Amino acid sequence: MLLQDFIHQFILMNKRVPLHTTELLDYLQKSYTGGDLSASDYKSLFRELNKRGVERAGRFILENILTFNRTAL
Repeated sequence: MLLQDFIHQFILMNKRVPLHTTELLDYLQKSYTGGDLSASDYKSLFRELNKRGVERAGRFILENILTFNRTAL
């Protein structure tokens, strides 16, 4: 699963964009323990989110809103 797909899934379930990567990490753990993600998807998404975890929240939100708007059109 791609990170963009995972973020889109978060938005659909929570009816809002994630405020920071920490929210996505929490959602990732819940999705994995709930059986919604395979172990390989969990590992790859976890690595990607950890890489992005050092970004400022504002930049993260802006990038994901722009990505979501482009994919929603």
